[in-house]
Amino acid sequence: MISKLPPELLSHIFSNFETDSETLFSCCLVSREWSVFAVSWLWKKPFHICPTQNRTLLVRTCYKISPLRSPYDKTEEPLFDYASFLQYLDFHEVYEAAWHHYIYSGKWDDLFLLYEEESEESETEESEESDESDEYYESEEPDESDEYYESHESIFNNLLKRKRKRKDDDENWTIEELSQSDVDYFKNEILSITSKLCQLFLLNSNKIISLDLCTSEMENGNNINEEWINIFKLENATSALANIKKFVSGGLYDIQSIINIMINICHDIEILKIFFEDQNELYYSFSNLIKGQKNLKELQIINMEKYKFNEIINSSLSYQSHSLRILDFEDCEFLNNIPFKELSLLQNLESLILINCDIVEYNHQHKSLDFSFPSLKNIHFDMKSLFIEETERLISCSMKLEEISLIGTEIHLSNIFDIIAINGFNIKILDVCIGDHYIKSIIPIFIQCQKLESVSFQMNVLDREEIRISMIDIAKNIPKSLSNLNLMISVNINDIKTFFSHFDGLLKIFGFRTYSYKNINIEEYTKRKCVNYKVVQEEGGGDQHYIIFKK
Repeated sequence: MISKLPPELLSHIFSNFETDSETLFSCCLVSREWSVFAVSWLWKKPFHICPTQNRTLLVRTCYKISPLRSPYDKTEEPLFDYASFLQYLDFHEVYEAAWHHYIYSGKWDDLFLLYEEESEESETEESEESDESDEYYESEEPDESDEYYESHESIFNNLLKRKRKRKDDDENWTIEELSQSDVDYFKNEILSITSKLCQLFLLNSNKIISLDLCTSEMENGNNINEEWINIFKLENATSALANIKKFVSGGLYDIQSIINIMINICHDIEILKIFFEDQNELYYSFSNLIKGQKNLKELQIINMEKYKFNEIINSSLSYQSHSLRILDFEDCEFLNNIPFKELSLLQNLESLILINCDIVEYNHQHKSLDFSFPSLKNIHFDMKSLFIEETERLISCSMKLEEISLIGTEIHLSNIFDIIAINGFNIKILDVCIGDHYIKSIIPIFIQCQKLESVSFQMNVLDREEIRISMIDIAKNIPKSLSNLNLMISVNINDIKTFFSHFDGLLKIFGFRTYSYKNINIEEYTKRKCVNYKVVQEEGGGDQHYIIFKK
């Protein structure tokens, strides 16, 4: 009876296991009907959910799918057209699978044939050492645990050592002992397998909704050749890309050609992530890509140069003023000031993120802000002290903020806590990490912000004699909605005891910093509130600790 469930219900059931390849594989064995559904979910993003130790099997399965199938392959054809199910194509994930397959499929041995022959000629006890080498290699099977695959470089070095194992057990054998031509050959072979796999899915998938072509983390990602770029010009490939919802771009290869193709066929992108590495003409192309989207909701820009921002803002973001919800800048430079005024034109912007950004040629004359962000709910700033005043005014102008995360250890004795207390009556999550401040300056936040659910303060407290009194005031004014409180300031055992002797609410987690925590005694509080507690130290030791409460 279970196999007769309606398709809509089956689809809903399998959606709960979309990242659980083991469960999905088991479902394939229930019935033919279940097998069809399970296989479709397994192959939506196979390179993402496939366990590391199964990557070789995954690539071999791909090879059985035409046109990658060898004419000499006598095995049965697959039961399903697996490539047609794929919806998430990530170049880097495919590259990692190809790397793993190349190493453990036996092709790796060919690369070392020359070196083994040289070794046999150079060793004095040729036959004995050859036997020992073979015995070692055969007895040492690859460890299939995830820990074994921590990095490609470690795999490379481990295999090199394994192949050249000798009596003296030379542990200094590394990748540098290969000639550069052999290293290049190896990496190009991996890249070739990756390109063929991507071609397979681009030409056979019915509907790709997520495409990640970022090669920024690949040392040879810029070696993608023109032949691979031309895949995107094929009719089947363009039809597969027409429905893309998410696109990630970045690398030093000829991405310009791909972007120009996508400008003509992709108009429904909702999430766009751009790594700027080639700073020449790509700004113009990306501006046109942004401009051509009907409903762009999230835009992440990484490593953008200082003079180029206005080109993107003025020429393209204005077209997304009603749809854009999340705007994220990382490792970017702004000229003179952060362009808050231009960004305020995004009428429905809900989240603004600035991480590791900087201002160059700072204009101290430009201080007035006569705008507001009517829909802004979340700000996450890894701040520089240069624009703390702009940040304070931004919070003052944004009355719907629910989450604030501010990181700026160079910021000392600012008015930021007063600004948050006055304007943050809707705030639920607050995470602040700054420099020197008085602990009493955070008390107004607990008094005014009655919707708080999670609070974290990290700062260097001035005037330590105030801590005991301030802990009492904080304990008496904590809103009932608060469940997580992390006061990551240096306190002693008596400060914690004082806090809980005056606190009448209930917390799930209380965080603090101290080097002597073993004598913490809050039994009076826990008996009064009928809860149990345990103290947990941060991983790796250190002075950060958490008291976890359970009823």
